[in-house]
Amino acid sequence: MPGISEHGTEKSLRTDTPFEYFYDLTGWSAMILENVPGGFAASEIAGMRSRRLSAADAAASVRREATLHRRLQGERRIAVLQQSANNPGESYDFLLHKLNSDWELPFESLLPDAFAGGALEGVEVLLIPHCTFATVFQALGAEGRTAIAQWVESGGHAVGWQGGAQLLSEMELSMTQFEPAESSCPGSFFRLMLDATHPLAAGVGSEVFMYYRSTLPIMRSFQHRIVGYFPDPESDDAYVNGFEEGSVVQLGGSTGVHQRTVGGGLATSFAFEVNFRAFTGGTAKLLRNAISQDVAATARGSVGGPNHERLEYVRGLNATVAVANKRKPGHENPTSMKQQLAIDWESNIKVTVETAAAESGRSVEHRLASALATASKGALPPSPVLVDERPTAGGKVVRIFRLPNPGRLAWEELPWLRRLQAALAGAGLAGGAHVYV
Repeated sequence: MPGISEHGTEKSLRTDTPFEYFYDLTGWSAMILENVPGGFAASEIAGMRSRRLSAADAAASVRREATLHRRLQGERRIAVLQQSANNPGESYDFLLHKLNSDWELPFESLLPDAFAGGALEGVEVLLIPHCTFATVFQALGAEGRTAIAQWVESGGHAVGWQGGAQLLSEMELSMTQFEPAESSCPGSFFRLMLDATHPLAAGVGSEVFMYYRSTLPIMRSFQHRIVGYFPDPESDDAYVNGFEEGSVVQLGGSTGVHQRTVGGGLATSFAFEVNFRAFTGGTAKLLRNAISQDVAATARGSVGGPNHERLEYVRGLNATVAVANKRKPGHENPTSMKQQLAIDWESNIKVTVETAAAESGRSVEHRLASALATASKGALPPSPVLVDERPTAGGKVVRIFRLPNPGRLAWEELPWLRRLQAALAGAGLAGGAHVYV
């Protein structure tokens, strides 16, 4: 019938429909679900060059997939946190289908009370699907939470999404913060910009479409690695497939994918359900990349070397977050046990030094200034500002300094900063430096 046909076209093209929400009521795009590149108008196609894929190309792709699959099966011992025996949750069920039927990966499920008893011994990856994080936090107990933290620091990889990511935040493993959602548009897809140079984005690229499942708390962060962020609503990168009202503004500048190095291990957080009903294949690739990631290499800092693609991503990230911060001032987060993090993006270089407690602050600042002058090689060295000072075991004191970064540059664009580690050692200072991005 014409009316039905017209409505089917309208809903697939995201025009007006009689439904407020696009959840189970309208047509999802298979291209968006699987993150297949496309979306070109005829005028843009004109003049584009094409290449026909050969049988050899297809065979090479199949071999790469088979190699990854064998590596996952043979080299990764996976555990899944099950929030309770009688109510594991939908996200847990989605994950079990993906692991069992799609990826055929062996795993073991662990209830919260198992962690204190050494259940993580020999486990390499801990997957934490969406859960009621406050309940799981209490069920783990102090011993269980300590066991997970020590396991991560010893080289484990904890991967959480939505409520699982909030659990990593409350355990202070991820250094992320969450804000309550102010809007809801279940069933829609939002574009997420990715650092294409990061292992999590392998085979995915510089963007992916996040499925918005129900009400989505907003994840914010500034420490270590933001791997994916939501673009500013006024930028050309912002895009929504489906109904939305206010979510694009609230999501703009927030973190979608975050990974923090914790000792010799990693804590990876996804703000959203990466595997909704086990059919959001585009974002599920991020999860599979997390499972297969070389944790030791990442923890050593070998990820994100100097290259143009990485620099462009960081510039876009910094600019987007700076705009979002101006639009929405920081406030205390009622959903978290910690205070909302804030950062001055033009002073986002941190230098940490550890010295004997007996040494005066003036002496430490003098030695740091000397190291900065050495690293700057004749250029005007930045002026450090002491922001924190705390005692540690063994009669030591850790002092944290912030340095200006007026151009909001990335680590790769600051050659003096890359030389600073050696300069600190030359000045007899134990410590390090990094840029919050």
